[in-house]
Order: sequence, then C-alpha cells, then structure tokens
Amino acid sequence: SACPADAICVRDDLAHVDPRKCIGCGKCVKTCPNAIIKMVPKSAKTAVMCNNTEKGAAARKNCKNACIGCLKCAKNCPEQAITVTNNLAVIDYEKCTSCGACVEGCPTKCLKNVNFQ
Repeated sequence: SACPADAICVRDDLAHVDPRKCIGCGKCVKTCPNAIIKMVPKSAKTAVMCNNTEKGAAARKNCKNACIGCLKCAKNCPEQAITVTNNLAVIDYEKCTSCGACVEGCPTKCLKNVNFQ
C-alpha cells in the first residue's frame, strides 16, 4: 500500500515487484515491517532472492531456497563482488560484472539471473 506506482502485489504471502512500474522511490523498503525488501539496481543481472539471516539448517527449515551462508558464491566470484554477512550473500553491484559464476555455484539456488528492465 506504500507504493505510489502500484508496482507491488502480494501473491501467496510474498511481495512481487513489477519492475516496469517501479519508480525506485524506496518507500517499500522504508515501510516494510520485516525489513525484507531491498533496493536492487534496474541494471542488475544477478540478485539474491533471499533475506533470511538464520544459519543454514534453520534457514532451510523455513525455505528450501534460503541462503545458507556457505560462501560458495563469494569464492566463485572472480570480481570479489559478493560477501556473506549475517549468513546471507550480499552483492556489491559496483563490482558485479554479471558473469553468473555465483549463480552456477549456489547450492540452494537463492542467487538468480534476473532482468529488471
């Protein structure tokens, strides 16, 4: 309801953002009561589709595609664009070249190739 562009809908208890409508105002990030919505540049070709900071087994108990903080993405990234903070992969979009090495190496598939444009 905070989105002035009506770019967010909730399906199956998950918020979905329509990148064609999103104006990047960030109101959804500020308003989200669980702090799970993050801003990702429209130019991004890779995204972390998880925001669970629990440790591996606990995270997987809640979601089969949860990031388990295994560091494989960070180790596979030739640009060192990924770090793992609080058991969750974080992409530095200034460094990311969208090579896809992190996506290929992710055992839970929480890293995805995306097209926001």
